Amino acid sequence: MPVTKGVWGVDIGQCAMKALRLEMVDGKPVATAFDYVEHPKILSQPDADPDQLIREALDKFLSRNEIKYDEVASIHGMDITIVTTAKTNDEGKALLKHLGMPFRA
Repeated sequence: MPVTKGVWGVDIGQCAMKALRLEMVDGKPVATAFDYVEHPKILSQPDADPDQLIREALDKFLSRNEIKYDEVASIHGMDITIVTTAKTNDEGKALLKHLGMPFRA
């Protein structure tokens, strides 16, 4: 049963950091490990420091899992999809802006 190097997929959410390790076994991806690190506060709470909470979650994750820093392939940003009932892009953007969604100029 040939096994290739594994990779970690990490999702940093509002309430917790979730991580899943996948390895290719006989040509198929197999989940070989997972980790779940809950934040003490929701990241969007007014009194929360998201940078500090994420740093603490990553430190806890790294203390429990062996990661080879020289083998990190890439770090991806956050992808978010929002669906509205607006009929046009301008209406949708106006609605989301009214709800407080940040947009770049």
